[in-house]
Amino acid sequence: MLDRVILAGMLLLSLEPGGGTDSEDLQQFQYQMLESGAHSIVDAVNSCQEHFGAGRIPLPIELPPVEFTHLFGQCMDTGSVEPHLDIQYIHSSKPENEYHLEVYPAGHGPKLAYLPFTEVPIDEDTLGRYYQGPDRSLQLLTYTKGKWQYLLSSSYRPESKIEEKHLTSIAKSHIRYVKRTDPAYAQWGAVAIKETGKKYGMDVVDYLYMGRKTLSRDLAEEKFKLWLRKGNREFGVYVTVRYHPATRQLVSIVYEEA
Repeated sequence: MLDRVILAGMLLLSLEPGGGTDSEDLQQFQYQMLESGAHSIVDAVNSCQEHFGAGRIPLPIELPPVEFTHLFGQCMDTGSVEPHLDIQYIHSSKPENEYHLEVYPAGHGPKLAYLPFTEVPIDEDTLGRYYQGPDRSLQLLTYTKGKWQYLLSSSYRPESKIEEKHLTSIAKSHIRYVKRTDPAYAQWGAVAIKETGKKYGMDVVDYLYMGRKTLSRDLAEEKFKLWLRKGNREFGVYVTVRYHPATRQLVSIVYEEA
């Protein structure tokens, strides 16, 4: 990981101008990054999903509150570093805005045992570890959710506007997103997907968990939005699964096309 931070930092320092950055400098910077093996984020994610063969890699949606001029991704599937997805957000004239996201298969990421981490609670069942280095180095937050270990890092400088609270906020919003989009975090997610696909004779291509509600002592429900596809036809369906909260016995499934 640190070698990627150093590489990007060297490129940024080589382009730091006195007053501004012209289009020629920006083109040079982008060329240097592409020469280092960077790709679009979409291509990098698709490449790593194929390489690891572990399904979708859910990425954080939130970003730090700073400006970026370039976004790059790379699937680091060969070489001396641990295989991982590497995404870089960079401002070509503001090194303090540098932000990295790295994703490793759970249990196969860097141990970083030599760094003095501080534990940071992300949610009720996820504990993160935060490290802040000396000035003009980096800060990072790492946590594991599901099949993946995430490592968020940013430049740490006196002029940096990215703080620990921003990295923690990104992690917390990411965990909420994962729980809403992974059937494993809902009691009836797998049932909703199976029964909806069977009812409509179509493939369920996307999923959103909308939450759980207790209606009475004898009745509770979970709601979902599913997207279905067959051939050129695609549409959404709201699915409500009602069940007995004590016995977990299925009561009914209600479908409403979006």
